[in-house]
Order: sequence, then structure tokens, then C-alpha cells
Amino acid sequence: MAKSESKLQTAKKEAIKTANTETIVGSGYFQEDDSLKHYIRKKFWRQRIESLQRDSPSLKDGIKYFTFCSRHAFDIRYFQSNKLLRTNSPFAFVEFLKDDFNFLNDIFLSRFASTGATGFYGSLADISTTPSHEEYGRFWSTFPYDIINLDYLGDILKSNASSGKIGNNDFYSIQAIINQQALLRRPYELWITMRAKPGRYDPSIKQEFRKLINSNISEFDEFKREFKNNYNNKVNSDNLDDEHLFLIGYIKWICFICKTAFSSVSIPHLEVIKYLRTDKDGKDYYLYNLFLRIEPFDLTTIPSPASDAAQYCNTEYKKAIKKCFINPKDVGEDFKKLTAKERLILNQEIKLLSQQYNEDNSGYLS
Repeated sequence: MAKSESKLQTAKKEAIKTANTETIVGSGYFQEDDSLKHYIRKKFWRQRIESLQRDSPSLKDGIKYFTFCSRHAFDIRYFQSNKLLRTNSPFAFVEFLKDDFNFLNDIFLSRFASTGATGFYGSLADISTTPSHEEYGRFWSTFPYDIINLDYLGDILKSNASSGKIGNNDFYSIQAIINQQALLRRPYELWITMRAKPGRYDPSIKQEFRKLINSNISEFDEFKREFKNNYNNKVNSDNLDDEHLFLIGYIKWICFICKTAFSSVSIPHLEVIKYLRTDKDGKDYYLYNLFLRIEPFDLTTIPSPASDAAQYCNTEYKKAIKKCFINPKDVGEDFKKLTAKERLILNQEIKLLSQQYNEDNSGYLS
């Protein structure tokens, strides 16, 4: 591990030396999007792991990590090289693309064969909510985790025209995860990356978010006051644009699910970022990265509606719903302000992560 860190420092020094003479974007395999994603790993993902470790002394030797890592698994590599993952069962992943899963399972996991790291083939929604699925039992046996990173590649707010399904199973899978994580009895991090692109955001889900928001306007004076303050004294969600409807509705829903699982969302640690991507149709859309620190109630109590746990979580829920009106930080704008030297360092770090696994530019191990 020390050797890897030494290489990383060397790469940084070389990057600084050549920052004014090299072209950093579009050279070789690594593109602008890779550098932006690595910027997010460093500035947000890594810092949140380190923050959780500072607040939870039992995690000083590393965290247990769940991820949608994709073929290159740069998040796992980066966290591993920075000694953020524990040595025993350090991570697990779900991958729904067959070729990528085969590569990760047959090649990538071989480097962690002695640690208990594991992977699951299929979609999270199917594996986690279908008891007859062959991986259902093994999947849930790996819980709980310290960091759960649901970095969705596709849409989970989109209709499936062929089956008529809307994607509700993704809501159920996140609900099931929060319920299961309550058994951890200490804080953990849930990160969710998704898009709410116009035309890919099912009208029925929009309607559910509207109903959820309007219900809370009627039921909670705190929520109503915050809504009026943010939207020119309006008292319903009818004219909310897609972004605000999604953010308020989704965060509000997460807060509610936490309450039902005798857990709460930590307000000081709630954070949302966004950044632009370009779709296959050439149109831009925003990806949203929601960061939540969730705190299960940790005292011995009978889990009933009249319990201390229920009362505490209900109080915390009322506090949290006032924070549903958070404005996402556009990290793409911050990324544009980076110097050539800073961007080159990011690019060099990604190359180093790839070289550690002896890959060629296509992503296969050579």
C-alpha cells in the first residue's frame, strides 16, 4: 500500500512539472468526464468517508463499502489505495451488464480473493425485492454496510414501455436497504446518484411527488412555512419545475422511510450536488448526487409507535423536512475553474489507478 501511495505522489509531482506543456483533456483513454468524476470522488466521496470515520471510532481501520462500481471500479481502487476500506469483506458490488460483471467477477475480484469481497449479477431492484431470485438470500446476508453508493447508470424514474413497470422496485429496494441498515445501530452513509431528465421522468412518479409534497404542506406547519418562503407564498406543488419537484419529493420520501425504520437523516450532513452530462441524443441533462448521513436509533427499546425511538425519529423527521428545499451545488462549474495543473493531477491519478491493475486503454487486463 505504501508503494502505491509513493507512486501517487510521484505522479502528482510529474503532473505539476508538465502542467503548462501537456494537453490534459482528450489525450489517450481518459476524457473530461473521467476527470470530473474523479474530482467528485476526491472532493466529496472520500471526504465523506473520512468524516464518518472521524465520527465513528470503530471505523478507524476501514469501512465496509457497497457500490455500483461499473467495469473499471475506480471508486474501489481509489479507496483501497488510500487505505479507506477494511481488510475483511471490504466491499460488494451489483452489476447488471453481463460482460462487465464477468470481467469484475473473474478478473477484478481475483485480486481480493482472500478478503471476502463479492459481487452480484443483476439489477439491485430485482435482487433485493424478489425472494425467489437466486441471489436474494446471499445479497441480504452481506448487510449492513458503512457506505452504500447507489450510482445509477440508467433511469429509475422512467416508465418501462415493454412491461408497463414504472421503476417502483427501485423505491422498494432503497426502502428495504434503509430498514436493513437500521440493524447497524450506528451512523452510515447513503449516496444516491440519479437523473430526472425531462421526457425520462414518468408522469405518475411526478404525481406521487406532488401528492407527497401537498400532503406535507397540509400536515406540517414547519414544512408549509418553508415551502411558502421558498415559492412566493404558494401553498401547493402544482407549478414546481421538474428539478425542484424531484429534489423536494425524493428527499422528503427518504426522510419518511428513515422515520419508519427508526432512523433519522442527519441535517448537518445532508448535501446535494449536480453536474451536466450529455445523453446519446446530444441533449444535456443533470446528474444529481444525494449524500445522506443516516442515524439509526441506538438505544434498547421496544419498536412500537409509542416508544422513545418512534418519538425521537418523528421529532427528527419534522426537523429534516424543512431541509428538503436544499439547493444543489453545481460541481461542474467548480470543475471548470480548476487550473491546468489541477486537472492534470486528476488525470494522472486515474492513469495510475489503471496502471495498478496492468490494464490497456480498452479496460482489459493485459
